[in-house]
Amino acid sequence: MISIVFGDRKSLLILCAIVQALFLSGVASAQDGSEVQTGRIYTLIDFERFTPRNALDMLNRVPGFAVTNDNLGRGLGQASTNVLINGKRVSSKSQNIVDQLRRVSVDNVERIEIVDGSSLDLPGLSGQVANVITRQGDISGRYEYRTVHRPKFAEPLWFGGELSVSGSTQNTEWNAAYTHGSGRGGSGGQSFITDAQGNVTEIREVRTHFEGEFPRLSSSLTWTSPNGTIANLNAQYNRNYQDFSNDEERDVVNDIDLFRDFDNRGRNYGYEIGGDIEFALGFGTLKLIGLESFNDNNSSSESALIYADDTPSTGNRFASQSESGERIVRAEYRWDMLGGNWELDTEAAYNRLDRTSQFFNLESSGNLLQTSLPNSTGEVTEDRYEMILTYGSTLAEGLTMQLGAGGEKSELEQSGPSGLTRNFWRPKGSLSLAWAPNEDMDVSLNISRRVGQLSFG
Repeated sequence: MISIVFGDRKSLLILCAIVQALFLSGVASAQDGSEVQTGRIYTLIDFERFTPRNALDMLNRVPGFAVTNDNLGRGLGQASTNVLINGKRVSSKSQNIVDQLRRVSVDNVERIEIVDGSSLDLPGLSGQVANVITRQGDISGRYEYRTVHRPKFAEPLWFGGELSVSGSTQNTEWNAAYTHGSGRGGSGGQSFITDAQGNVTEIREVRTHFEGEFPRLSSSLTWTSPNGTIANLNAQYNRNYQDFSNDEERDVVNDIDLFRDFDNRGRNYGYEIGGDIEFALGFGTLKLIGLESFNDNNSSSESALIYADDTPSTGNRFASQSESGERIVRAEYRWDMLGGNWELDTEAAYNRLDRTSQFFNLESSGNLLQTSLPNSTGEVTEDRYEMILTYGSTLAEGLTMQLGAGGEKSELEQSGPSGLTRNFWRPKGSLSLAWAPNEDMDVSLNISRRVGQLSFG
């Protein structure tokens, strides 16, 4: 695949090129899959010798294919992840495709199709795309247990992993999962401080320690009506607990020895609820998507210098509380006309960040006294609207094209004494060409102008 991306700077297009040549082998074998008209197809028998547990394990064994997961983009936007499930993208930002694939057991995988993205009538896709087709099955579950034990400085990790259960009927598919992510870290040893002549002025005995717990609940539900209407619902709730410490015994050659105590603590929670519904309307198909996400973050950092003599201790504390969220409404309308496939995408999004901070100084009495911290409270919001029209067509045998054009308008507003309001208009567009001259070769070209997600912090 050859990909050229135009970045967003000022109002002009700035070109950056990423060139990559990709030639696909279509040899039919137990390892390479069987060749069909629409691409390569793999079934469970092609992976049996690898003993896969889920759809992700199967995809990781597909020759020449690597899962790319891009769920941190601006809003929902057009499709960018190169994996679909039953021909559909996941209308969620927190539940990425890797998580979804882990929860699809091998018994529920009908087949995996590797096709060219431009042939799927999904704007934004190019190059190799995997379409995981699942079958109806009984209720099933899987679990994964992880434990980590590191020598010396880190505390052991006794519990980590995932427990999930899924099922399907003729009209519904569902899954629910509890994931417990964990982190452990630590280090220790001596550090030496020298002057310009190389003389040791200070010896530090350092100990660092980190513990993190990241539990998460997630679920999804898909319903298909007898007339072909498809509805999806996704939900997730997560909490984060992080504690980090850095302790240093400082042996100062020509001054007072001291102990530095530094602690950082974070407590966060968040949720996301998203869904979509797709149905026939007029001469095409309409898909409506909605998403609401929220995160509450509380963190603090505290540092103190404790001297070996009667010198009063010094130190400070910084604390921050923030709330952030994103609300998205999106509509995608597809129809066939003039020998090709058309899609009109519109999206409205509202992003927000509200943050307050406090600063404290350690007094000689040992109490922390809050001091003035200018510009420590503020809010940033963005209202954004996007529209893109895409046309795809087969130009000749083995040659397909997809062309999209549009733009976005946004308003950024910052509160506080130095608050600003700014408005932007950003053109967007893409051109994708895919050429398959024979069954053993596939070449694709993609040129696009994209806008990355903003960091309000």
